[in-house]
Amino acid sequence: MVAQEGSHALVAKVGRRITLARKQTGLTQERLAERAGITQQMLGRTEKARHPGVSLATIFRIASGLGWTVADLLDVAAPEPVLCPCRTRFLGSMEAIDLKLRRLPPLDRRRTEKILHEIVTHVVRAKPDIRPGMLGHLSAACRQTSRTSRTMNED
Repeated sequence: MVAQEGSHALVAKVGRRITLARKQTGLTQERLAERAGITQQMLGRTEKARHPGVSLATIFRIASGLGWTVADLLDVAAPEPVLCPCRTRFLGSMEAIDLKLRRLPPLDRRRTEKILHEIVTHVVRAKPDIRPGMLGHLSAACRQTSRTSRTMNED
């Protein structure tokens, strides 16, 4: 529990940073709570430091919902990671996907985010030996969808 390891001041600071980040990203409490997989009431209590026993797991979920790290929320400097080339390409791809999602109308964006979340969840839960095959099929489906979209836009 965060409150057991620090003071109420730390919990209040994290709450303020969550509120600030949420507002900067244009998210409502309801939307962030949904993305984080927690209740809106829990998020509200955490933002207002009325949930002194908030767990680190909850802070992690909120940070993930914001696209932040726990270090960002706690306002501590995290060491710069050394990224391998494949991870750098992956992060670049994720940024490209994020840009495309931002261009979608809100309803389409939410639907697409939900589908992507389900796909990632299935891949992560899969046994390591079948992940490459799953990713290959997913990649082929994305290429096919992309070709179909381009053909439809040209017509």
